[in-house]
Amino acid sequence: MENQNRTILRGKSGEGIKPKRDNPEGETWGGRIYLECTTTYLLGGNRGVQRTVRNVLEHASRKNTKKNTKKNAGENVRGNVVGNAGENVGGGGVVWTGFGFVGLPASTRWDHTRPHRAGKLWQFAQHHSAIASRVSSARAPSKTVADTAPEITAATHALPNTNTKLKTKATLKDRFHQLIGLLSFPMATLLGRHVRMESEDILVLLDGTWHLPGMIERVARAKRDGVKIGFVLYDVIPLLYPELSGDKHRAQFSAWLTRMMELADFYIGITQSACDDLQRLMPQARDMPCDTFRLGANLDLMQHMSGHDAIRQGLIPGDASNRHRIYLMVGAIEPRKNHATVIDAFEQHWQDDDVQQHAHLIIAGRVDDGGHTIVERCQSHPQLGKHLHVYHDLTDGELAHVYHHATAAITASFCEGFGLPIVESLSLNCPVFASNLPAHREVGGEHALYFDPHDASTLAQLIEQHDAPPRPSDFFWPTWTQATDELLKKIRALCA
Repeated sequence: MENQNRTILRGKSGEGIKPKRDNPEGETWGGRIYLECTTTYLLGGNRGVQRTVRNVLEHASRKNTKKNTKKNAGENVRGNVVGNAGENVGGGGVVWTGFGFVGLPASTRWDHTRPHRAGKLWQFAQHHSAIASRVSSARAPSKTVADTAPEITAATHALPNTNTKLKTKATLKDRFHQLIGLLSFPMATLLGRHVRMESEDILVLLDGTWHLPGMIERVARAKRDGVKIGFVLYDVIPLLYPELSGDKHRAQFSAWLTRMMELADFYIGITQSACDDLQRLMPQARDMPCDTFRLGANLDLMQHMSGHDAIRQGLIPGDASNRHRIYLMVGAIEPRKNHATVIDAFEQHWQDDDVQQHAHLIIAGRVDDGGHTIVERCQSHPQLGKHLHVYHDLTDGELAHVYHHATAAITASFCEGFGLPIVESLSLNCPVFASNLPAHREVGGEHALYFDPHDASTLAQLIEQHDAPPRPSDFFWPTWTQATDELLKKIRALCA
């Protein structure tokens, strides 16, 4: 296939877009770009990875649908791939079914509030597997970072050989995911309407795929067929901080990352600090082409809200004439986010006898693995409902409303690959107190104030000393549309 100026045309079902010479727009395109999005499509969610996958696919589809003048009939039903797989010029979403990749139409609707109908079965299995993993981890001695390095190599040998044909005996997990794929895409799976990737095409693992070893073997086959392979690097936290990850998750991630170091032609990190962490952990990553792209700062779900979506009463403490200092903490409630230190800092602040001067702490986030201890602490806290407020279901509109009224947002994580609440806050002119991490300093720069995440007194001092921090007015960060453009351009550049 010649690598010249091309125009994107429709192929047959499952073929994606076939390039052609003489592109009237003057753009130089290589092969087609496929963006893997299996976990987010099936399970939903609104955490950093899911937010990134959803926005990149939505904006890539929206941008490139404008270039496709024809419209496929019947694409409006989620899960029925009637149109052409991978037909978007800048990014075609693909989902692993256990048998192959199925392309998503440009009109796919992303529902973060509940899993796909087949994803519910997967979610149920994951829930019970997580319980068993936590019981196993509780019985086993904890491992240090130094203990993890041999595990990275050892875990690799548990993967099937890359030369093994897909028709050989599959593991129980592979069989289970084939069932999920069959329920999600019955016609495409039964009729074999899978994406056919060709030489010069590009497959980017955009989603979290470390728990799908069968998919990685299909990726290996695609590489042998001449497809360029890349992945988005969010972080290497399971390896650098094993005490914050379960044994099962850490082993899966170790095996996946080691395999990707063998298969990938490039990777793109969400921060330079994430890339630096990988290169320190795996020196071979230094020789692989890489780049970074910035995640979007806008609260994307606000675009789906109507003027009738009300802000719940009492969300902002105090009345219009007596507003109090409000500090907002956004993120999943789990040990890594370090809610305990933030509550400790506010308990120091609340010891002051002048109750009228007490600040309010609003915690917004869903409960994740290991977060029930913090939830129980909050539920029994004497300040709950007075100066401590916990919400698990704020909409993006309500979140923006709190950002607008907040004295500052607080992100206290022990480790992060990026820190979306920082750029969301600053983009809405809300000051930020952030833990002193390389990733946080990379995205917050001089616009945020930093504290030691292991010392509650340093955060308590910030609360006392900066009771009215100036609101940032000169902070700029890309929107999700701009972030998607940046990602797709860098993918092309890395494959040039």
